[in-house]
Amino acid sequence: FWQYVPSQKTVRVAKWSELDIFERPQLDFGLNILGLLKEDYVLELKGFAKLDGEETILINATPNVKTEIKNISKISIWVSKEFLMPLKFEIYDKDGNVLGWVMYENYKNYSDVMFPQKIHIWNRLPSGHIFNHITYKNVDINKSIAQNIFNFVPPEGTKVVEIKKKGGD
Repeated sequence: FWQYVPSQKTVRVAKWSELDIFERPQLDFGLNILGLLKEDYVLELKGFAKLDGEETILINATPNVKTEIKNISKISIWVSKEFLMPLKFEIYDKDGNVLGWVMYENYKNYSDVMFPQKIHIWNRLPSGHIFNHITYKNVDINKSIAQNIFNFVPPEGTKVVEIKKKGGD
């Protein structure tokens, strides 16, 4: 995996499998949150809850003993009862404060793939917070892409930083 930040003239290089879920760029913005959490978290069905008037299934995820990821005590996930896709998730710190959340709106079916048209992301930072809105238009699912589109040569003067998992090779 390569992550290029032009403003910092830096590219981060890492093995995707060695990054924990909070180090990986959330290219799917958490749409596969339950799949990502099932290895490192204990999932608990809390019951049913309403979210903005919609019936949802509420699931809490707590880090398992081997994980103990950063300052996270739990993640709450609201899943639509109608189409079983996430509508919202919140990440909590050890003191019960919300560290961040993601909300999904206006799911649309693209060739049997449900995908939200809007995603809202809020993250608390030491200096304040960041709020992002993402809107998808003209979505194509599983469109054929030439392999060479993934070839990346950093511009001259770019610092390449290799990220290795502690204890990794």
